[in-house]
Amino acid sequence: MIELSQVEYDNVLPLLNNQVYEPVFAYSIIDHNQSGKVFVDQIENPACSLIINSYGQYLLAGSGENERFLNDVAEYLLNEKNHSNYYDLYAYSRADISNEWKVSGKDSNIAPIFFCIRSIQISISKNYS
Repeated sequence: MIELSQVEYDNVLPLLNNQVYEPVFAYSIIDHNQSGKVFVDQIENPACSLIINSYGQYLLAGSGENERFLNDVAEYLLNEKNHSNYYDLYAYSRADISNEWKVSGKDSNIAPIFFCIRSIQISISKNYS
């Protein structure tokens, strides 16, 4: 998983086309109106991305075929140091690749989170007391 520099944020715009839900917070990060981070599988022409704002909203977008990227995302999500008290994970893919997000029985750290993702909001809350 590669973190993009702010000047490279526009590289993920094609992944946000044709979404069922308009990911406003993701566009705010890309346009530098909100603070956040953008991770991708590759810098030029990324196939998948994780866009994070500083308020706990995370968007996973693009293709679900890069197992290494998905494992990196799972590792990131499972590391408590990467979050404040909670986060909301939104996972979307373009309509033409939505079936790629369905897990096909392969062993994957992210399988429990991404089983049947299509325009679904998953809220994961954690109490750090």
